[in-house]
Amino acid sequence: KSVLAVMAPLPPPMSARPPGHAQTATSFSARSSGPHKFALTAGPFLSTPRDKIGYPALPAEVDVPPVERGNRVVDVCTGRRGSALTVTKTHVKVRFEPQQTAFRFDMQARAETSDEEENMRKTEILPVARIRRWTLQWDGASSKGFSKESQAVPDARAEDDVLPAIITCTAAQQALHEPRSRRRRLSPIPLRQNWTDYELYMESASSSCSGDEAPRRLSPGRRGLDAERKEPTQLELFKQAAKHAYGGSIVAAWKLALDQRRRGKITYAELVRGGRTLGWTGNFRQLWEELIHDLPFNTETITLGIIDPEAHALMEEFGDFFERQDMTLEDLWFKHLDADGSGRVPYDDFMLVMARFGFPKHKNEELFRLLDIGGEMDVSMEELALLGLRRRPALADPVINHRLLSMQRDAEARQLVQKDFHAYLVRNYGSVVRAWRQGLDIDGDGKLRFNEFCNACQLIGFRGRLKTLWSALDNARTGFVSLGHLDKEAEVSLDEFRLFLEENYRTLEDVWERVLDMDKSGKCTEVEFITACKRLKFPGNALRIFKYLDVNGRKDLTMKDCAFIGMRRRVDSHPTAKQKIAERQAKDRAEADAMLGRFKVFLSQRCGNLVRAWRRELDPDGDGRLQFTEFCQACRQMGFQGNLKALWLSLDTDDTGDISLEELDSEAVAHLEDFERLIHIFFNDLDSLWYTCLDVDLSGRCTVEEFITGCRNMGYMRSASQLHKYLDIWNVGVITIREMNVFNLKRSEQPEKARSTAKATGEASRMEFEYVMKVNSGAGIIHGWRKFFCVSARETHLFEELTAEDFCNRCRQIGYKGNLLALWTELREQEIDAEPSQMDGRRKSRKSVAVRPSVGRMSVSGRASVSRSSILQAVHLLARDGGDRQVKLLGSLGMRHIQPEMHKELTVFRRMAITKFTSSEELWIHLLQDMNKTDSGARLRKAEFAQAVRRAFGFQGNADLIFEACDIEQEHSISGKEFAFVQIGGSKKQVKMGREN
Repeated sequence: KSVLAVMAPLPPPMSARPPGHAQTATSFSARSSGPHKFALTAGPFLSTPRDKIGYPALPAEVDVPPVERGNRVVDVCTGRRGSALTVTKTHVKVRFEPQQTAFRFDMQARAETSDEEENMRKTEILPVARIRRWTLQWDGASSKGFSKESQAVPDARAEDDVLPAIITCTAAQQALHEPRSRRRRLSPIPLRQNWTDYELYMESASSSCSGDEAPRRLSPGRRGLDAERKEPTQLELFKQAAKHAYGGSIVAAWKLALDQRRRGKITYAELVRGGRTLGWTGNFRQLWEELIHDLPFNTETITLGIIDPEAHALMEEFGDFFERQDMTLEDLWFKHLDADGSGRVPYDDFMLVMARFGFPKHKNEELFRLLDIGGEMDVSMEELALLGLRRRPALADPVINHRLLSMQRDAEARQLVQKDFHAYLVRNYGSVVRAWRQGLDIDGDGKLRFNEFCNACQLIGFRGRLKTLWSALDNARTGFVSLGHLDKEAEVSLDEFRLFLEENYRTLEDVWERVLDMDKSGKCTEVEFITACKRLKFPGNALRIFKYLDVNGRKDLTMKDCAFIGMRRRVDSHPTAKQKIAERQAKDRAEADAMLGRFKVFLSQRCGNLVRAWRRELDPDGDGRLQFTEFCQACRQMGFQGNLKALWLSLDTDDTGDISLEELDSEAVAHLEDFERLIHIFFNDLDSLWYTCLDVDLSGRCTVEEFITGCRNMGYMRSASQLHKYLDIWNVGVITIREMNVFNLKRSEQPEKARSTAKATGEASRMEFEYVMKVNSGAGIIHGWRKFFCVSARETHLFEELTAEDFCNRCRQIGYKGNLLALWTELREQEIDAEPSQMDGRRKSRKSVAVRPSVGRMSVSGRASVSRSSILQAVHLLARDGGDRQVKLLGSLGMRHIQPEMHKELTVFRRMAITKFTSSEELWIHLLQDMNKTDSGARLRKAEFAQAVRRAFGFQGNADLIFEACDIEQEHSISGKEFAFVQIGGSKKQVKMGREN
């Protein structure tokens, strides 16, 4: 596109310009065809300053006023002249005059257009951005390059003695530059078989060039790089990266990353793949050219000898030696290197063995460096395999099958956990059979389903991987395990003993009466049992059978213990009416239990869990109770086929006429009750709970991760993920505030206020709490704490502590409406152990566990080092208690949390006072005597108290804080009864006594 220049008043002629700025005309020589592809030859112009790309720096543009109407305009690319007719902010309307030869440039690269077409385009509308005002700076910049050509062609000047020098496009910029001199093209460099021919070639090439056109001499070790530059080549950088990736061993990088197909050579694609594995980010094409530089033209592969000839030669030398010795990798390792079977060969042993084979020391050191991946100063068999020695056929590496490898790992894991489980049972119960009877198979049916097995393992305290253990035991996928899965030998022995008895006797009662309990004592001792087995000529181990049956380890058996054998029992042919009723009831009970199990499985498969099934299918109205007719109708709608009457009897065990979720899933009810107890402690409405803990990002929903985080913040100790499943009734992975209505917590009338309260930090909540305390007490925080929060006798306020539930209720009573959870967290963080154990000669109990919830994180702290996982396991196994244990685990608050500085001063005061006085009364009498007061009922003012305690035992602390803590009535004086608050020689037992009073 053409570039226009606005003609300002013309500059003075060139003859009138100052020296050094003489302007002369130039002649243009065409470089190529086209309207803008032209060049200007100007020798002196090359001496001007250069820009970043090597071109002369152009003069800076000068800010000028906008183009005005009537200004003269010149197209510097075509030579057309004109004037501006209309000027707007964005465009200019220009009328061009017929072209004049006096100002036309001789450009051969200009586009050929006819005179008629040029004359027809007299008026054009052009953007303002294409127009530049003509200034002396632009004219001076252009004239510097024209001086040489002007001297050669003096008549080529324009009629106005002004040259168009506005440069804004690439084509016009290139026009002012001197064309670069073309150097003579050399013939292709021959392959450097020897450096003598290469030197002769370079000398001939240098002599054929003259002056500064002589080619730069190339370094023999590099192509295209100056000899003076010491920058590393791509090959050197690649070798550094390979050694860094594999602990300094280029051989390991070749074998493990580059030559993974074990062919001994790699292609360019394999080089790129392996290089990326090594973490190298250089120029792979340039690296490949460096590697194949001395190779034939059509080379497509390279070897280790091309990358590192020395390492390749060393590995080949050692490999050939051991091959000639007909020595395999296993022979070299087991017979020579790893004689002690440790699996590692240190540096000294390696050097000694290789020296025995006759290798010099420097080669042994280099070989050890190549094999020692990671620089651990020892070599393993896997590292020695880098030598490439052949393997024994039996020990050759098979083709890696990841599926078989995974199966092998799983089998090893199952074997390990089964071994640990067996050892755990023997260690805790003495034998596997006793553990099966006492801890695992409690109901005595001889089989355990997966759920029963997991519950039993939790009860006995086994913390292994239960799923892996189950898959190891139930390898036949029968769905249950028996004693034979745990101890096959014990089951076989008991079966042999049972079959032996059944060959001679019909029932267990016959064996007991005729063989084992012949003296009718009701017991069979160990000696009697072994004697009876010998008399029956039992071929097995009678003592082992006796230990299997003696479940309690009392050295005697009863008929109930012998029932574990599994023999038939005697059936009375004429049962009484009571027996018939008991049998029928037992049969109905067994059928009902089986039906209940089927019903729970049906609900779990249909809805995912029993809580979800209860809320969606059984109790959609949410009243929490179901009568028999409602229950039957819901079961028919779900399509459950079974004995509904028996199922109802199994659920309605208390015979109240209705059932609830508690009869269906008591564990889920325990989760819900603990959570409901917790949220009623810290929150007044559902919106505050939702925005504070569950929906912090205000997305309107709560995922599993957000729910778990929120439960941790509140201190919920049961399984939060399981609770989320109970609340997610539609099984979508998220819950909304609607699902939280199950907790009977009202919605807030002001949701915006609930959101703002939820954002309150712990510090802001604490400040608001202190303000409310001061307003209600009319004095300090300590007075509000003692008046409104402490309920025991005043003498015991120092040690009194409140649970989270009591504290939050007191806060509501004094009118605090802030974030109780943030306040509780902030206060719990202020805990200071202000009372050492030696103060009153007793050790502080460290058995209680306190859980401190905190906004944004969950902190479990306690007076004992107890892990969160162990606490969760303990809480999970606890029975329902309405959330009492949950509240207890939250901890408590006392004066040391509310006023830590004052509590610290009191602690120091008591520690110093207890060294001279045995009780508060004794210290108070001494203080009165020091102030010359004989009446025991006298009172001390603040100044008197401070002076007296300094004299009494040299207390240098803040006595005013001690006085303020005692002056609960704010009378500016304290009595002996009020001073008893400091508890000199007191104990926490007085708190109980005060509460009882």
